[in-house]
Amino acid sequence: MGALTGDSASRPAPIGETEVRKGLIAVVLQTFMAISSFFIAKDTLHYFAPEPLVVMRSCTAAVILLALAFLAPGGPAQWKRGDWLRLTALGILAVPMNQGLYFHGLSMTTAAHSALLYSFTPALVLLLGRLGGTERLTAPRVAGIAAAFAGVVTVLIARQHQETAATGFAAHQLGGPDALRGDFWVLGAVLAWSLYTAYSRDVVARLGTVRATAFPLAIGAALFVPIGLPGLLETDFAAVPSNAWLNVAFLAIVASTLSYLAWYYAIRRLTPSRVAIFNNVQPVGTALIAWALGAPPAPALFLGAGLVIAGVLIAQKTPSP
Repeated sequence: MGALTGDSASRPAPIGETEVRKGLIAVVLQTFMAISSFFIAKDTLHYFAPEPLVVMRSCTAAVILLALAFLAPGGPAQWKRGDWLRLTALGILAVPMNQGLYFHGLSMTTAAHSALLYSFTPALVLLLGRLGGTERLTAPRVAGIAAAFAGVVTVLIARQHQETAATGFAAHQLGGPDALRGDFWVLGAVLAWSLYTAYSRDVVARLGTVRATAFPLAIGAALFVPIGLPGLLETDFAAVPSNAWLNVAFLAIVASTLSYLAWYYAIRRLTPSRVAIFNNVQPVGTALIAWALGAPPAPALFLGAGLVIAGVLIAQKTPSP
């Protein structure tokens, strides 16, 4: 992974407490955006095939982010030789691999299962960071990730009850006969997202949040266009209702543009594993939203939510390097 990390031996300068708090606020906001996007993405897939939806989402977000990168790039960038190769690798991880596999899998499985699978991210990011020499295996961090993951498993047990009792819009969110296959596609997206998170901090620190978000996403979107263009040309746009277009706008502007900026903003101020552990909150959030949409919860949901929250708090005790 040397092509992604640059000089992995050099660590970023210590971050002050004020900046750490800003990073935590950013990742909390990103978590809320991610939770809502699971449901909106699943609903949108009833009107668009996965590949055309990825093209529309990623290309729209890329245009917005490139405009920001040129109009409000932030501070001066510290470019290194090989940075465009690193940005290209991050772009491949972000769009063809993460978004492409995620939407393909979500078309078969449920929003709740997808959120659950993304809870593997903190452990994967910590392991990758440890292998790359950018993360420390401290007792609080490991214990926090373990507790949060135990909470996620508990939430999954509760979700089984919710799905069998689902009515209304919640029933519209259920998976089909290929749900297990969809879970495996999403798991591939999780691995891509973990790599993207673990090996992006050096680039973000040197290029700034906006550039480090815009350039990989634009490269990844451009590379995905040949994959999604045939399906896009076959789409009957006249038959797409207005609410589906609002969903596409949300996925492009909020779930891609704002969410990616918030994620990178947090990574610049926290270690990737401290940011990634907030992925464990997402299954709890999807279960609570499913409750509000017509899927009654089991008591295990609240036990799992408590474990997740405790795990996130424990994992934050280790300061960023």
